[in-house]
Amino acid sequence: MRSCLALVLAVAVVPALNLAGSWLAAALQLPPGGTGRLAWDLGWLAASGIAMVATATALATRHHAAHAGLAGLLLGLGLGWAVASVGGDFPVWFTALALLTLPLQVGLGWWLGAPRHR
Repeated sequence: MRSCLALVLAVAVVPALNLAGSWLAAALQLPPGGTGRLAWDLGWLAASGIAMVATATALATRHHAAHAGLAGLLLGLGLGWAVASVGGDFPVWFTALALLTLPLQVGLGWWLGAPRHR
């Protein structure tokens, strides 16, 4: 039961962090559109992926690697769906970096969420 809750909460982190990034961009009066804004959004996309995997890993009572892997799989499926659905609306560099940073997001999220043993 806790594993399911961990994954549900982890998935909820993604839109929450992306909304925070969007709100912060508006508060900083960043112009909508353009390369700078896409780079900003890509950073928040990566941060939300890292936070998703870290959340799933940290909330797991055991099998932390499995939780990180499953969260990474869900993240990859969501990103793959997004690229297939609206990928043509974005520059190639944005789509490529979004996909290429996926292993880094999973690895860093796993490292951040894993329990530390003394």
